[in-house]
This record gives sequence, C-alpha cells and structure tokens, in this order.
Amino acid sequence: MSLIKKNIRDIKEKTIGMGRAEKAEYIFTYYWHYMLGMAAAAALLVIFGGHVLFGQKEPEFTCVIVNQMTDDARDDRLAEDFAVWAGLEPDRVLIDSNYIFSYQGYTVEGANESYYDKFFLKWGNAELDAVIIEEEFFHFCKEMRGRFQSLEEYDTGSLPLYEDDGAAVAVVLDGQELIAPFGAQRRGKLLLAFPGSGKRFEACQKFLDYLQAGGLLGKRTPDAGEMAWLAAPVPEC
Repeated sequence: MSLIKKNIRDIKEKTIGMGRAEKAEYIFTYYWHYMLGMAAAAALLVIFGGHVLFGQKEPEFTCVIVNQMTDDARDDRLAEDFAVWAGLEPDRVLIDSNYIFSYQGYTVEGANESYYDKFFLKWGNAELDAVIIEEEFFHFCKEMRGRFQSLEEYDTGSLPLYEDDGAAVAVVLDGQELIAPFGAQRRGKLLLAFPGSGKRFEACQKFLDYLQAGGLLGKRTPDAGEMAWLAAPVPEC
C-alpha cells in the first residue's frame, strides 16, 4: 500500500466522529510535514514544466563584436535580417556589440572589464559561433591559446580572406560601414572569424552566404517575401 493511501486510511479512522474544524486541526497537527513535502514537489513540477515548455531556447547563432562602437539597435536589425534571410528563428539569433574591454597592450577607460572574462568563458563553453574582432586582438586570442577554425572547409566565394600561418582563418570586413570603430582608428584589419570551439558549422556557413549576398556590407536588398515579413506589424501584448 502506498504511503499516501495509508495516510488517508489512518486519517479516516482517527477522525471518525470529528467535525470539520476538528478534522482540519488534526490533519494539520499530525500531517503538516507530508503536506509541506507534497506542496514542494508540486512547486518543483510546475517550475520544471514551465522551464521545459516556456524556457529560453538555445541560440541558433551567436556573434559578438569586440571593441567596436556599441549599437544595440543595429545589432538587433542585423540579427533579424540575417535570421529572416537564413530561415532561422529571429529570437534565437544573437549579435552583441557590448563587448568593450581592455586586454594586454590595449586599455579602454571606463570599460566593463567583466566582458573580458565573459568573452573567454563563452569561448571555452562553445557558446560563440562567430566573432568580429580587430587584427591585433585576433593575435592576442592566439597568444591566449584560442584556436580559430580554418575557412578551407567553408564556401567563402569571393569574400576577401585573411591568412595566418599560410591558412585562411578569417574574412576581412574592412569594406563594411555598419560597424564603426570604437576609437580614433582600428588596430589592424576588422575580421570575422569562427572560434575553434564552435559547433554550429551550418549556421556559420549561412552567415558566410549572407555576407556574399551583401549582408553586413550594406549591399543586400531583401526580396519581396522578406520585405513583407519585416513590414508586418508587431502584435501588441
């Protein structure tokens, strides 16, 4: 016999002849710990179920922009445009330019230095699919034992490539105008690279295809279907 059935039987037997108030007082006095346990279990079930059904989904593509002018509105527009073009869920594509921090040989006054740790933590946890960084920081990452994917396994078309140790490892983005430098001038070329820890190879290829179609370089014209989607009114909450 289960514990719950046993407790119910005991309560019925021991509260025979009691009124409602007496029964409630008896149950609360002798069975409060069981009630507390059941309430806690129910709460955990609700929390777990809500997380499974409504919890935040894993990103389909994450790109961070390091030490360039921060522009959240531009990041959101770029992420949405890429998502629509690539057939990804817009709320699962993240482009973030808030990564302003100092590193050895380069100091940013007043920066939130926690982003330095956040950047390399995400790198180590395979949470970064792409990074847009300056050439100097590219080599700093290598000094920190960061590895970049070779682009030889990707279709890069006619995109201008950056070579390191005889291998193409990044796309040169100097021709774009959407991402402005943070300081007076850049510390080398602006590069798009894929961290070696990344695993979303298909999404990375789609981003390269997006660049080849003019995305980010400011030359892409949305087709009629995309224009209708982007022009659709946002539902009110």
